[in-house]
Amino acid sequence: MAEVLIVSKTRMQEDRVCVGAIDLTHLNSLRLLDENGSHETAEECEYRIGDVWDMTYTRRSHRPMPHRNEDANVHTKSKKGVMRDYRDRMLDLLNFCSFPYDEGSIEGIFDGLIRTNERGKMYIARPGIPDHSTCFYVCDRDLYKRDRSYGNKQTIAYRYPHPMFKHGIEIKYVGLEQPVDRIPAGTLLRLSLAHWWRPADRPDEEDRCYLQLSGWY
Repeated sequence: MAEVLIVSKTRMQEDRVCVGAIDLTHLNSLRLLDENGSHETAEECEYRIGDVWDMTYTRRSHRPMPHRNEDANVHTKSKKGVMRDYRDRMLDLLNFCSFPYDEGSIEGIFDGLIRTNERGKMYIARPGIPDHSTCFYVCDRDLYKRDRSYGNKQTIAYRYPHPMFKHGIEIKYVGLEQPVDRIPAGTLLRLSLAHWWRPADRPDEEDRCYLQLSGWY
């Protein structure tokens, strides 16, 4: 049995959600899946950010690195309570759990393996694969919200100022919480890598995992 704190919920395709958590008992970073190893739909998902659950889980991920190490198939669970001050305590919790968190330039995250394409989007690609697909990062610059349109699809991103890119480095926001116009420097962020992907119309391109912003504390 493990005591697990829910720290993020993000949007996925097909109305599914990705749930990030910290195992406070065994000091692990987790991505919570159902018993069969699938992401729950938004309607099915009972977890709320700040909830504390008692649960049993196993690591049986079929997915490749870097996601494999954090995937957890949940077998039993019962809600224990709510950690109402979890936002104020996040840095203390990370230090207690010995979880590393990055500071300074965003180009140092994920063991320095993160790359940036010509449009200012960050990603990882083979062979430079870290052993984790989520990380915590204390931003060293203000981040500014930017609304984007792709056809009929609306997305939200945050811009990290960078001298090499006119509009800065752009990080897609996938969290469920209400976005803000500015995230001030010094804020603790939770960043994640999307699943491996390449454009369907460009099969010869390399697979990549693009950087996403899950939330902030």
